[in-house]
Amino acid sequence: MKGVAENAWLTAKTEQVSDYWGAYRLIIVTNLRDFLILGEDEIGQPARLETFHLAKDVASFWRLAEMPEKAAKEVGRAFGEYLKRTLTQSVALREPRDVAWFLASYARDALQRVHEAGDLPALASVTRRCSK
Repeated sequence: MKGVAENAWLTAKTEQVSDYWGAYRLIIVTNLRDFLILGEDEIGQPARLETFHLAKDVASFWRLAEMPEKAAKEVGRAFGEYLKRTLTQSVALREPRDVAWFLASYARDALQRVHEAGDLPALASVTRRCSK
């Protein structure tokens, strides 16, 4: 973890992160506003698996931090879903319910993005179906 002003993407390329990845094969790099999961690809090489952005920049992060209840409403559910997925990245998906949970988690994130997009004509049929 680095400070809010640090660049998480650059931190992910450091020797320190490489050492952690070599030891654990699954790590989260964060500056408290950006989160990046580094894991393994199909051939065992380092790969970015998933990211999450709480805020686009330092000023936005601190504005979000000043209003925790508003922040929880805006990003809390999606961030919680992200954390659940990150903490279970290395868990083998042996049961159909586990696969279903991952798919549903991504679907909840997508549905939230659709609702946040507002009244876009291209999304009208999707939002009608999801509201039923």
